Amino acid sequence: MHSPSMPPRAGFRFLPRRIGTLAAMMATLALPSLPAHAQSRLDAPSAQELIEALAKPMPDGQAPARRTRALIRPDAKLPDATTALCDTPGNALAGTRGAGKTRALYVTDAPKVDLNVRFALDSSKLSADAEQMLDALGQALKSPELRTETFVIAGHTDRQGNGDYNKRLSCERAAAVGDYLAKRHGIARERLVILGFGFDRLLNPDQADDEINRRVEVRRN
Repeated sequence: MHSPSMPPRAGFRFLPRRIGTLAAMMATLALPSLPAHAQSRLDAPSAQELIEALAKPMPDGQAPARRTRALIRPDAKLPDATTALCDTPGNALAGTRGAGKTRALYVTDAPKVDLNVRFALDSSKLSADAEQMLDALGQALKSPELRTETFVIAGHTDRQGNGDYNKRLSCERAAAVGDYLAKRHGIARERLVILGFGFDRLLNPDQADDEINRRVEVRRN
């Protein structure tokens, strides 16, 4: 930039602006192109960022459920084929909300975040980085904005490997997140609904084997 005491020379008055415009165009062209449906996955969100993402208004007609019932088959390994509900100890299923209408487990338009929760290879063991991220999530779920809400904790994998294996793994990982939140941060288990999708809901279906598809989704319920 020119000093205020030294006006630009004639003939070069618009050169900085043109250079800036050209640089911006080149930077845009250099960005990797992603499919329109591709979404982001968070690596290290703060508690405040999670609060702001998850405290957004629910879609019309989707008030939070308050009634729950416990599962009775804690030894099952595959999620329910219809609801993707994982059959794990302490998991809860949202009940009804009047006139016999069943409350949806997974509200598609509800506020949510996709977290890059890191586990050991082919395992549900949380890494140190994962625990740090879940500490921020635990703080967010205890905040005044979110402490009365219920949430889906959904495990997702990439497309590599057997479908049943990936669904079991996604349930184990989602359950590990729920266990950590309950034990470390005192989040009531009835506030968490554990789901496992395997590779049924890829974040980037155009690159099904990409690691970005491996994530834990937290969604208002």
